[in-house]
Amino acid sequence: RFGYDPSFSCANIVLHVICLMTQPMNHLHVKHLAVYVPNDAEKKDPALYANNVRQKMAQQLGVECYDLTWNEKLRFERMAKARELGNQRLAAKNGGVVPPMPVFTEDAFGNPLVEKVESGSKKKND
Repeated sequence: RFGYDPSFSCANIVLHVICLMTQPMNHLHVKHLAVYVPNDAEKKDPALYANNVRQKMAQQLGVECYDLTWNEKLRFERMAKARELGNQRLAAKNGGVVPPMPVFTEDAFGNPLVEKVESGSKKKND
């Protein structure tokens, strides 16, 4: 995992473009899926349709979906300003209380993020 991560997140757009231009090669793996045709319930409820498409894509990739919003995603950003914005928006939505951070024990591909040591404590994987 070396180089610049080309997935656009909350980065400054100018910095994002400069970093993309200074990295001469970006690898991409594409998996083509069948067209997902919405049923009658999904035609009436776009959110249901979007969630079902998201579940289908995750299933094909063999990863888990998390019901996190953009505001919750902001809390994981490197920039303090983005993290604070996420906390402010979540607090506004939850009556002034910022909910606890979600705890993840595996990455999206099922690799453990922590491992148990014989003494019972946990340490981060390298």
